[in-house]
Formats: sequence, structure tokens, C-alpha cells
Amino acid sequence: MKSKFYILTSFLLLLSASMSAQYYEGKQAEELHPGATVVVFSNPTNAPSKIVFKKGEVTEPAFFNGMRALFRMQPADSWKKYKSESDEISMTHHRYQQYYNGVKVEHGEYILHEKNNSIETANGIFYDGLQLPVQPMLSENDARINALLDVRAVMYKWQIKAEEELLRKMTGNDRATYFPAGELVVTPIESGGKKPSFSLAYKFDVYAHEPMSRQYIYVDAISGRVVKKINRICEFIANGTLTTKYNGVQTLVTDSTGPGSYRLRDLSRGGNVETYDMNSGTTYGAAVDFTDTDNIWDDTTNMDNAAYDAHYGAQMTYDYYMTAHNRNSYDNLGSPIRSYVHFFSNYNNAFWNGSVMSYGDGNGVNFSPLTTLDVCGHEITHGVTAFSSNLVYSYESGALNESFRDNCGMCVDFFSKSGGGKFPIR
Repeated sequence: MKSKFYILTSFLLLLSASMSAQYYEGKQAEELHPGATVVVFSNPTNAPSKIVFKKGEVTEPAFFNGMRALFRMQPADSWKKYKSESDEISMTHHRYQQYYNGVKVEHGEYILHEKNNSIETANGIFYDGLQLPVQPMLSENDARINALLDVRAVMYKWQIKAEEELLRKMTGNDRATYFPAGELVVTPIESGGKKPSFSLAYKFDVYAHEPMSRQYIYVDAISGRVVKKINRICEFIANGTLTTKYNGVQTLVTDSTGPGSYRLRDLSRGGNVETYDMNSGTTYGAAVDFTDTDNIWDDTTNMDNAAYDAHYGAQMTYDYYMTAHNRNSYDNLGSPIRSYVHFFSNYNNAFWNGSVMSYGDGNGVNFSPLTTLDVCGHEITHGVTAFSSNLVYSYESGALNESFRDNCGMCVDFFSKSGGGKFPIR
């Protein structure tokens, strides 16, 4: 269930900080806030990372006003709600973004968990004591030049017409582009577990085609230096050499485009599950459908059976999240799950690039095609993480990101072996 998903995630996040956390319960918690039963403080700030309230004591509209002293908020600090989601046990989860003098504070986020119009628990990060200018000295264009000089790619996605056209088709926005616009933010600069410093920076999403990379790049808006980079391509390296057909014979949902013409597209799940052939290329816009004439997919030429595993893995991952967590696709909005197989030549990896899945065939020595069921579940779950918990792909949160995905990848594997729909946690 979705509630179990939220509870499990919150518990693991709290557990990970236990070595440095300070816990206040009962009267000690009430001294910090009269409505609290538990207050937890942990790095990297002086504000609480989790609060448990007495039922009926705190409402959502009054939450931040009542927390100003406990959070050590300054007049320049504020919050803006950007999302609310409800689950099947009538609990609503409100997500708030921190701002400083009207500028977004990266990773500063608090989640209020509400039931019957009262907040039961709240958790997140508030960066207190910020003191920095919010007027840039550098133009957005100059900052973008510095970001691209740091990447130094031969070619970028926005320079390829087919990629731009595919993006517009996928998003339904005829003005969508990979060209990186700069967002002015206040970003923490982590330093190995110590309290972070802060920078006013332009944030760019830079997607390079050759050599391939995708990163959030932060350019200091005063000095022009690149002060932070976060990888957007969430990679997974398999732990063994896979040499067999991974899932045996499966009955898959495919799509018929006419007599004697079938393709690996499943229109029955969410916004579709679609699997494409990259033909050893790296341009998504040039990918084509896998096709078959009799809907009996037994061709192993060029390792096309890897595509069947990817298609099956995407279907099982969709079914797992719908069955176990009542979640419709990775973003809970029913977005298509698109898999691209035969990515590049002898590519020893699989990755989620922020929008779609890509699978390499391996080099035949260290790795075979990286489309095992746990890999599919792991990689697609990066999309779930991106749309549910905002775990930054670096430091401790990056490690949690990977470990949660490992766990969810195994859950998908067990789910498929249970026959689907008979998942033990239910």
C-alpha cells in the first residue's frame, strides 16, 4: 500500500540518521512544543528532522507559524506548498519547499502527514541561519557558458533534432527542449558530514549526448565557479555475468498494428509500457519498435531476447507498484514506462536518465545484457524516488537512493515469482 511505502521510507530515513540524532520524548518534547510527543534533531541543521504530534493538536494551516521558534526561522525564511497526495487510509501528505528571501533553497523540504484535519507527524530538512546575498552578479547566460565549459561534451541533446522532437512528443509540449535554462537557487554545499556552506547559484540540467552524461550543475551566481554537480543518470552495475534467458517463457501483453504485425507495446498498463530497439546507438529519437509476425517472440538474433526481459521487467515493476502500493507508474500519474534496449555498443550498464530506461548488451565477457528482473525493478524505481522522496543522488541520500532501489528491485523479483497479485505484504 502507498501508506506502507511512505512509512517505510520515513522509517529508513530516520534510522539512517540515528547515530547523530537527538531524541526528545514525553515532557522533554512538550517543552520544545506543547503539541509534540517526539522531537528528533539530526544533522545537517539545528532544526528538527522529525516531529510526532498528539492527535488533534496541530493543523496544517497553523503548522509553520507554530514552528517558527522551534525551527529558528528568520523573517527571510518561508515555505510554499507544491504537492499534496492522499492514500487509501485517508492520510494526506503535504510537501513544502523552503525559500530564503523568495529564492528556493535546494533540498530544503518538509512533509506534513495529516489525518482528520490534524498533523500526526512531520519530517524533512530546514536549513536555519542562512546569511547570504540573493542578488546575482553573474548573468544566466554567462553561468550557462561556465556550466558547459565544465562538461565539455562533443554534442548535446538539444543539438539533435530527433531528440528534441521525441521530447516534445513524450511531454505533449511543443515548446519542450533540452536546452538548459538556469534556475536561481540557494544550494547547500556538502562537506563530508559536516554542516554545509551555502551558495547562491544558477542550477542547470545539462544533458550531453556524446560522451553521454546528464547532471544538475550549480554555478555560483557571484563568482561564476561550478560549486556542485549531481548526477541525473542513475546507474546500476550488475554483480555477475548473466548468460541464460533470465525469465524463461512468459506470456506478455504486446500490441498488434495489423495482421501479421506485432510490437513490444503494452497498452493495458497505465500510460503504456513500451520497449524500443536502439540498434547500438545513443539517439533515442532514432530508436525503432521490436516487431514480430506471429506474436511468438523466440528470436535471439542480436540478443533480442534481452528486449523481452526488459518488457517483462517493466510490466512486473508496474504491477508491483500498483498491487503493493496502489501507485500508477513511477510518478503515480500513469506516465508511460519506456525501455530502450541495445543501447550503445558492448555497453556494460543500465540506467534511468530521468525520463526513460536504457539497457546495454554488455561486452559478452564481463556482462551479458543487463535486463534481469531485479535490474529492471531497481532502475525504474529511480523514477519512483525522483517523484516521491527527492533523495538527492549524492552522499548519504544517494546511498539511500541506491539501497532502497536494491530492495525494491528484489521486491519486484519476489512479486513475479509469487505469480503477481499474491504479494506477501498484503
